[in-house]
Amino acid sequence: MTVKSTIRARRPVGTGAGSLGSSGSGSGFPFPKPFKGLIEGVSFQYQITSTSGTLTTAFAGRPDPFCLPLDACGASGMLTDAISGISGKLEFDAQRVVFRRASRRAALADFRSGRLPLQETEVLLKDVLSANVGWAAGSACTDRLSQHNAMILNLYGARGGRRLRLKLSADQLEDPFRSACPGPAAAEVLGSSNALARGSLATTELGKRRLHIVVSGHGRFIIGSYAGSRSDGVTVALRLLRVRAGTVATQVFPGEQ
Repeated sequence: MTVKSTIRARRPVGTGAGSLGSSGSGSGFPFPKPFKGLIEGVSFQYQITSTSGTLTTAFAGRPDPFCLPLDACGASGMLTDAISGISGKLEFDAQRVVFRRASRRAALADFRSGRLPLQETEVLLKDVLSANVGWAAGSACTDRLSQHNAMILNLYGARGGRRLRLKLSADQLEDPFRSACPGPAAAEVLGSSNALARGSLATTELGKRRLHIVVSGHGRFIIGSYAGSRSDGVTVALRLLRVRAGTVATQVFPGEQ
């Protein structure tokens, strides 16, 4: 079978080849031109030596009539997310556009004082979900799922620049609480947030030879057919590989920090 397209392309009036970014009377889109500038920055590279911990969600069906829609009457159970990860590298970068060169010492001082904004970074982790659910009548359900790169640990700078925010979340395509057994969904446990665990770290900690990043998930929920609580946390151990700081000349686009 042969398909013949009748679509025709028409060049906008007043534009020609190479007109992208022209400032003439044509309809080409303006494209910001880079200029040679100075970037002051610091970079801390760490080796991930271990990742371990669990996030536990205990739940039970709410009293009648709330338990009826999901047939959760008399049900109780526990979901355990065991988080781990293989060795890898994690780099923390902070930078800004400046008009004068800064030495290594000055760049590190600017970073410590919060004048250099941290760039967001992340690392993918492995998740083993174990579900155990039972009913007052005596029946039970167990399930176990193992997923690589199912969890994402995001690290980003907080307002003020003096702390590093940490958030452990699940792959957006998967419900981190969904197994073959009945139980609450992520929307019921986490609400509008997709954060399984949170934490923070003072930026003054960056640069130490050994570093431990800790995120924890605590709280209670009562919604739909279930009520329960969340607890425990995850620790990522890091070993410093190198520190770079100073100023470099490079091409900078308008609007960059």
